Amino acid sequence: MVETDAQLIVQSGQGDSRAFGELYKRYQNAVYRYLLCASGDPSWAEDMFQEVWLRVADHLRAKKTIQDFKKWLFTVAANYFRDELRKKYIRRFFMPEYPGMSPEKESVCVPAVAESGHMLDKAYELRQDLSAALQKLTARQRTIFLLAAYEGFKMAEIARMLNLAEGTVKATLHKTVVKLRKELENSLD
Repeated sequence: MVETDAQLIVQSGQGDSRAFGELYKRYQNAVYRYLLCASGDPSWAEDMFQEVWLRVADHLRAKKTIQDFKKWLFTVAANYFRDELRKKYIRRFFMPEYPGMSPEKESVCVPAVAESGHMLDKAYELRQDLSAALQKLTARQRTIFLLAAYEGFKMAEIARMLNLAEGTVKATLHKTVVKLRKELENSLD
């Protein structure tokens, strides 16, 4: 019988490391993918990933209630990324572009495209173009886009997670999609 997140949270709060391990196993790939795509830097993403899970463990040990673990977990990850970004660039007045992501890591951030025969080269180019376009977004745009498009959260959920007005999330997502579309059209020309 598969245990629910709520059951695992209670057990983990009681010191059951197996329950925490199960929660970790369920969400580790999604959290890492989000942090990698948001940061564009595998090393930085790994550091943030570890810190997010340490915070989760501390929170669970404190036996605080969590209504929806996945939403809460991504709220922790998004807020930690935002805070780290602020610290990292506190001395600068503008945010420089992130360093390019290695080819083996960039496919993590781009949904798979049917890759059969002659489509393989086009699919690889599309992945590279989309990965590059994602890195041109602001941190807020990238966060909202990744939470909506990759993790499937609704606008109202993202608004609550990021402590933003729902209208702000909708407008930002719309502008982001327009910007990505324009970037991809330019790369296809």
